[in-house]
Amino acid sequence: EARAFLLKSKIYRFCAIVLGGIGVLVFVFFYQHNQGTSFFMVFKEPLAIFVILLPFIASFVFSFLASGAEAKAKKFFDQK
Repeated sequence: EARAFLLKSKIYRFCAIVLGGIGVLVFVFFYQHNQGTSFFMVFKEPLAIFVILLPFIASFVFSFLASGAEAKAKKFFDQK
């Protein structure tokens, strides 16, 4: 059972890193796309804000899930 928690934590952590990287790439894309104009004009569009923040929010959730799985695995190992 502890092995399953460790595997889940590694998968969640990997997903968090990938989604964080995607978030950075989306941010860079919006930055490069609006380089000629004021970058802060992007933030007037609610959809643009959502698209920029979505990967970071998902990354945060996966990181939180990974922390929980690691804590459960640690508790399991401490019992034995």
